[in-house]
Amino acid sequence: MNDTYIPHLPIWTNFSNVYLNSHNKTMAAWPYVFRNISDEYDWYYKGEDDGYLIVENLKAFLRNYDPNKPHYFGAWVKPYLDKGYNSGGGYVFSRATLKLLVEAMEKNEHFCPNADYEDIGIGM
Repeated sequence: MNDTYIPHLPIWTNFSNVYLNSHNKTMAAWPYVFRNISDEYDWYYKGEDDGYLIVENLKAFLRNYDPNKPHYFGAWVKPYLDKGYNSGGGYVFSRATLKLLVEAMEKNEHFCPNADYEDIGIGM
């Protein structure tokens, strides 16, 4: 395993490592990602440590979509919000969606309200 490098960035250091900080960590991460690496990638996946992603399947699915148009994909559930939200296995943003999200967050600090569960906060 030492010959495999997984790129990563420690973008937050001011949060304790507990599950209920997931929302705050994620909301701090998206502006950083947008400002620092959004021109390098087309799609952004947010998942949890107890989920699995088959990258080849995701790539095959995304092949038919334009990352320069707003797209938000995931397993759609509706128990807490009438409009629903993506939960469980994570979600995927296109580059255009990331831009819209961060611009909205910068204009309105309450755009993605602090929810106990990050996936619900993004869905709001």
